[in-house]
Amino acid sequence: MDIGGSSDQTIEIIVPDGKKVFTISASENGWNDSDASDNSATVTLGLPDMAVMMEQVTIGKTNKIRMFVSNEGIGSGSANLVLTDAEGTELLNEEFHDIGSGDVRFIDFDLVEYYADHTNKDFYATVTCDEELTEYNNRDDIHIVWAISYVPNLVLPTSVTVIEDGAFEGVVNLVVLLPADVTFISDTAFDPSTVLIVPEGSKAEKAVKGLDLETITE
Repeated sequence: MDIGGSSDQTIEIIVPDGKKVFTISASENGWNDSDASDNSATVTLGLPDMAVMMEQVTIGKTNKIRMFVSNEGIGSGSANLVLTDAEGTELLNEEFHDIGSGDVRFIDFDLVEYYADHTNKDFYATVTCDEELTEYNNRDDIHIVWAISYVPNLVLPTSVTVIEDGAFEGVVNLVVLLPADVTFISDTAFDPSTVLIVPEGSKAEKAVKGLDLETITE
């Protein structure tokens, strides 16, 4: 090899079941090496590589942060997941054991239960492992604009102005977006589990008064 030259070599190695350090060495062939201290390098294989990702999950009345912990490395390992808010308050601390290569685990944090009266909140998830390949993907953050929000699973036609007795009797866990021009809603029209979303400044705001149902004005 000429002075200043280089050569790329590929070495096939069977992936170990656990952590193992491999040493790769190069030596001069028929020449005296002026500095043999840099003739070897080590690589560690068989380590896990934990990663975390968050998303907001909203289904009807359910509003959660879902955290995914995945192992993007080769070896198996255990991980610790911590969720905090912007003030550093610990909200969740969970251990995951024996996460194999390519495996994904998840856990939910209930926003409705803990942050129903908060808006514009930042949350941070951090996953740690005793020993892993890299740490660049060990943290994720998410910004929740509304900690509690309802996604309607029933949108009534805009032509509806009156909702009579028993119209949706027996249908549970409805989240209903009311038309703006509704003027009357019977107190037996909906199951008690129903949530009504009322357009702000609409006729429907008067129609829901006195009903024993949860109402949200948007």
